[in-house]
Amino acid sequence: MVRHYTKKNINYTDEDVKNALKKLKEGMSLREVSRTSGIPYSSIRLYSKIYEKNPKKKKIRKHVGRKLTFTQKEEENIVEVVITIANLGWGCDRKDIAQIICNYSKSMNLKTQFKNHMPGKDFMIDFMKRHKGKISTRRAETLKLSRAMAEHPVIISDFMELVESAYKLAKIDKGNLNHARRVFNTDESGFNTDTKKRNIIVPKGRPAQVIAPNEGKTQYSVLMCGNAAGEYLPPYVIYKGSEESIPCAWAINGPAETGYCTTDTGWMNRECFRAWITWFNRHLQMKQIEKPVVLLLDGCTSHISVEIVEAKYNQIILVKLPPNSTHILQALDVSVFGPAKKDWARIIGNWFRQTNYEPVTKKVFPALLNKLYSGMVKKPENLIKGFRATGVWPFNKQVIIDKVEERGMYKVLGNNIPTSQDNEQSNSTTSNQMENEGPSRASTSFSGSREEEYDIHAGSSMTPDNIIAGSSNSPDNVTDETSNAPEIVLSPSSRMLIKAVKDTLAPPKDATTQKALDNKKNNYRMKKSRGQIITSDEAIEALKIKEINKRHKGNKKISKKKQKI
Repeated sequence: MVRHYTKKNINYTDEDVKNALKKLKEGMSLREVSRTSGIPYSSIRLYSKIYEKNPKKKKIRKHVGRKLTFTQKEEENIVEVVITIANLGWGCDRKDIAQIICNYSKSMNLKTQFKNHMPGKDFMIDFMKRHKGKISTRRAETLKLSRAMAEHPVIISDFMELVESAYKLAKIDKGNLNHARRVFNTDESGFNTDTKKRNIIVPKGRPAQVIAPNEGKTQYSVLMCGNAAGEYLPPYVIYKGSEESIPCAWAINGPAETGYCTTDTGWMNRECFRAWITWFNRHLQMKQIEKPVVLLLDGCTSHISVEIVEAKYNQIILVKLPPNSTHILQALDVSVFGPAKKDWARIIGNWFRQTNYEPVTKKVFPALLNKLYSGMVKKPENLIKGFRATGVWPFNKQVIIDKVEERGMYKVLGNNIPTSQDNEQSNSTTSNQMENEGPSRASTSFSGSREEEYDIHAGSSMTPDNIIAGSSNSPDNVTDETSNAPEIVLSPSSRMLIKAVKDTLAPPKDATTQKALDNKKNNYRMKKSRGQIITSDEAIEALKIKEINKRHKGNKKISKKKQKI
């Protein structure tokens, strides 16, 4: 049997050595002292000889190896500086820390073994190991300066007071868990058809490439809404397309009661949001949710003006989030969209494998959204956790304030907190500008606006090349006429392995995929007014009417032919 030697990390101090020698002097054997103290037998034997020659010697152990560049205290000071910089939002990588050490050694005129006082890779690796209890290397997450500014405790505190006043206005008891159904959050998010880059296994020396559909990346905008009790409302899909009509196929096979709308940009506008408020009110009545209700949302330009009055008329109290704060105050952003996007990537990957990389068109999207939404509804705890983490429900102002204090990202700005007057001056826009801006976003306070960029790509409808394993060139399809080569006989294990590969890389189409593929043949369009929401039931009804009219026309042609005869 092969034996693997593992180096033992034996750490002991001069005090441990003195205690061991004291036990040895009291009559304990070398072996027993070594076993009880954890110091090697040979080391105790050596130290005992040194101690016999010079009993008054204070330091028994000698330093082994090269002299240390920095003392332990100096290294601890460097680590404290790195921690302070990280807490201020200025993340350091190893090169930055090496530069700090270089500047420090130069200023102290220290004699180092480094070239030009710059520590090398080996020193930095050992430095990180020595202080792994305090610092560690992690992948950085980009946080925009505007979002860091929104994490200021003063801004968060003002928002939580606004939420509390909304609860009082709606007569929602913060201590009554049954009132959780009356607290809603809505947010719009884009679901794209891009295959995310991931680590794959390839032979050495071969490029790590994966197949992608020819159409490129397409993004679909979906408005999600849910309450603090974990109940989701049907999604609201906004397509990029004509305002006058919408193909029926774009609204079939999706989640039940889902709303569909089209805009010139593919993002929410005022007409669509006004229609959604009415549609939202209808679903409140269907679910028999007591009014008034509180709806938390971001400050999109489409959420401003007339629809606020309509919401007030329908006993819907709109509470807008502070600018750039959705990543910490919006329940859907905090705990719902993250898992949903991971599930969406898996659904898209399965679609590509089952269909040999067919593009995800608007006729296909509803069926895939249905699969995603079904998984979200089965996990209401994600939505509940989002409301709890933001402190909105159960209402706990201190939860979110402690969170931003711990993160401390706002400290990079010092005490420069923008006043409401500054926001009004920098973010003020006219109503005409809002109409022309399209997908731009407005301020999430009660006055002002902000802009966000959205990556919208229109995909083509080209069909990808066929590249599924086990094509017409596989050994199973070779006939006697094409080759005189001897027949290849595969073992049962080899056949099972080939089958496992085919099942993984080219799985059979499931019911959802087949429905989506069948739906691609439907091209009938139905007319709609500006901002009108279309549901699956309306689309199916329009197709039935079309079929009835088609039969009537056919019967009229037959009767005319009979009359001529």
